[in-house]
Amino acid sequence: MHKTTLELINDYKIERFLVYNGDFDTVCNFIGDQRFVDGLGFKKIGRYSPWTVDGKPDGVIGGFVEKYEKGLSFVLIRGAGHMVPHDKPEAALQMFKDLIGVSKL
Repeated sequence: MHKTTLELINDYKIERFLVYNGDFDTVCNFIGDQRFVDGLGFKKIGRYSPWTVDGKPDGVIGGFVEKYEKGLSFVLIRGAGHMVPHDKPEAALQMFKDLIGVSKL
């Protein structure tokens, strides 16, 4: 997936690319996916930071996000397993809104 991901971002100019995991996922652990994203070689923008389910600064924490150049993000959804939309539908919706540009994580 390394080559395909780089091709999508660099050659096809995908503006936003998101890799996400639930922190309780026993099928695809988040540490491996975080290392995958780090291994793509893009510069980190800002710090690994919390995001809220409703997008408000004082809202319920939905998880954490690490942003990289070229619109790449790694998102960790707090309390979700392998089926994030099933386990944490509000957090999944907020993540999707960010991906399509309706709100920000």
